[in-house]
Amino acid sequence: MDPLGPRPHAGRGVDRKLSHHRAQIVGARVVQWRQPGDGAPDGSGPDRRDDDLGEVDVTTTISVDEHLDRIATDGYTIVEDAIEPALVDELEATVHRLEHELDITGAPNAFEGDRTLRIYNLLVHGEVFQRVPVHPSVLPIVEGVLDRGCLISSLSSIDIQPGETPQPMHADDQLIPLPKPHPPVVCNSMWALSDFTEANGATRIVPGSHLADGDPDLFGDHPDAVAAEIGADPC
Repeated sequence: MDPLGPRPHAGRGVDRKLSHHRAQIVGARVVQWRQPGDGAPDGSGPDRRDDDLGEVDVTTTISVDEHLDRIATDGYTIVEDAIEPALVDELEATVHRLEHELDITGAPNAFEGDRTLRIYNLLVHGEVFQRVPVHPSVLPIVEGVLDRGCLISSLSSIDIQPGETPQPMHADDQLIPLPKPHPPVVCNSMWALSDFTEANGATRIVPGSHLADGDPDLFGDHPDAVAAEIGADPC
């Protein structure tokens, strides 16, 4: 999956898609869906990171090649200690401000979610968003999945509100008329600006689904799906 004032929400993230295709999920066509969530029991939303953590070194203990190996096997990887807290705070505050200024409401369809606030084309809304596509913790991984000529196709925010229903299971490249499996043509990265937990609506993924020979059943059962649980603190 996005980022003020006290209000309940299930989870926020910034979703970046590049085509050729605080933690971050980076994946190549892994099957995914939005999980419904209720936010924190007290209605305050997910716990926030302490403000005194300071800057986070964007280097990680796992090499780019190791992340690429994980993506080749599972279709995704989680990059911990990826995003400096000051940038997370600025992104979250800016997205929340835009939600109010632009009077963002849910969409009238089950796929986008009538209780999910989305802002598309974030690059036109401020310099802070221009740092996302070229962030040094993730761009080398995306370039390793695609190549150095990859292009950004979308940058959007996703703010899941309490009571949202599950999003249909899907792969973001399934509208591209190519036989599957095929080399990656899409690579997504989702920045967790608040904690992603199964209870509050973490994105669900099917490990290895990028190697399937067809598209997922949008409304079928997917017992092999797992919640991509990540905390905002480490990223």
